[in-house]
Amino acid sequence: MRKTGNGVGRRFIDAAYKAGLFEQEEITGYYLMEYTLGIDLGTTGVKVLLVSEKGEVVASGNGEYPLLVPRPNWAEQDAEAWWDATVSAVRSCLAEACVAVGKEVKVAAIGLSGQMHGSVFLGDKGEVLRPAILWNDQRTVDQCRQITAMVGAERLVELTSNRALTGFTAPKILWLKQNEPESYAKVNKILLPKDYIRYRLAGVFATEVSDASGTLLFNVRERKLSVEMLDALEIPGNWLPDCFESTVVSSRVSADAARLTGLDRGTPIVGGGGDQAAGAVGERHSEYRCCVLCTGNKRRCFLALRYTCLRSPGQAAFILPCCSRQVAYDGSYTGCRGFTALVPRYSLPGYQSGCRKKRYRSL
Repeated sequence: MRKTGNGVGRRFIDAAYKAGLFEQEEITGYYLMEYTLGIDLGTTGVKVLLVSEKGEVVASGNGEYPLLVPRPNWAEQDAEAWWDATVSAVRSCLAEACVAVGKEVKVAAIGLSGQMHGSVFLGDKGEVLRPAILWNDQRTVDQCRQITAMVGAERLVELTSNRALTGFTAPKILWLKQNEPESYAKVNKILLPKDYIRYRLAGVFATEVSDASGTLLFNVRERKLSVEMLDALEIPGNWLPDCFESTVVSSRVSADAARLTGLDRGTPIVGGGGDQAAGAVGERHSEYRCCVLCTGNKRRCFLALRYTCLRSPGQAAFILPCCSRQVAYDGSYTGCRGFTALVPRYSLPGYQSGCRKKRYRSL
């Protein structure tokens, strides 16, 4: 009999099979090699990665799409362009994997990550109503003020663990209502960017806790949508997708998507995570009090804390995938000034009194 894995890898396969994540293969007594596929929908392009059960990168693919700036401070993208690039990247990745492995590979499960906070507005037939408004769009300054006034600054933090920021989803919905009432009247569903890819892969409207916590419509402590926020902003709850934990199977690849991408019909798709949240876990940020500095399209500072530490209204917080009682505290929205005040409060390892300005404010 040929074993394809042992130790931790073998135990993972056994546990996953018992959970029904993929089928057991009896050809040689144990299992065929299994692979997982990651799809990351970024701001400038989509990246696809195929990884073996041993954690080895087998193949990759990528696709690009343009950033649309119709007016100063606006940032939009065509959701259809996301899908086209994803299909191309997945097919490219699977073709490369066949060459690398020497035979067709079996994808056991798919994980999704992507740019956070964006808004994809869909009609009653699932059609895209307008270009998606992205995380770095700054048109919603007035709507953020309105939300703060309607809900109250303190109550807003109590409900969502965040203050109203221009990048978040809720202000974008309010902007659409006030500035494009024709489109707003046609809205049937609102999805985050990576969740639009899930919809095209599986025909299912779903999201997960880390991305949902960046909408300003989600109760981070209770890990569910805030009915009070929805009522205050007069947003129908059925416009928003079902919310899953990041590691839970949320849907499966449809027949149409299988035909386009080359994936097997029925391949499970887990909840996934927002790009910053998923990246933070990859950097071991899930460890309590771990600090991470991320520089890319946006400079960000993260600090992992317990829910009980969510007391300051000056920063943003979102749920970390795979972590049931921790959140990422993000100081980037205040230029890291609020973050520097928090660092000594929770005594990061290596922090010394008097070095805050030199070590942190210079970020």
